[in-house]
Amino acid sequence: CMEAIQGLGVAQFIKESKPVGPNTKPTINAIPNVNINGIGVKKNVMTSLWKYAQDKETKPENLIYTIIDQTNSNLVECSITSEKNLDCNVKQNAEGISRVTIQVDDLEFNDRASFDAIVSQSCLKRHSKGCVGDTVFWFDSCGKQEDLIQACPSGQACSQGECQIPC
Repeated sequence: CMEAIQGLGVAQFIKESKPVGPNTKPTINAIPNVNINGIGVKKNVMTSLWKYAQDKETKPENLIYTIIDQTNSNLVECSITSEKNLDCNVKQNAEGISRVTIQVDDLEFNDRASFDAIVSQSCLKRHSKGCVGDTVFWFDSCGKQEDLIQACPSGQACSQGECQIPC
């Protein structure tokens, strides 16, 4: 968000400033394993990858995220969306694991972390949270909508499975 300062009919916008000094290395860790079921593209199997990254000079959501290795891309191939969510395409109706390594980069330094994409043929209940309008629901690992979690309060919108106050 930018803060608007108004005076004399002119709006001036103030953006976040970067600290002065040497750049430090971003870090990424504690990425949880993901369970994926059924053949085809599975959207948002992991949302907001920046939740697992830190950097002193750059907001985690502004870092660059890249998949640099997948050990079993014949079974499942994952990609990072422009919103920094993880989509995975299950290519075979089989069970198995692919170790996925993600790199986070601030254009000077980088760090890496890995997680397992675990493919199975059965759906796991209450696997992830998602939005239907401004209401948060549980979804199983096959993408089927399940139980209501909450309706977002007035003034909030559902985004990536959470009620949030829009900027």
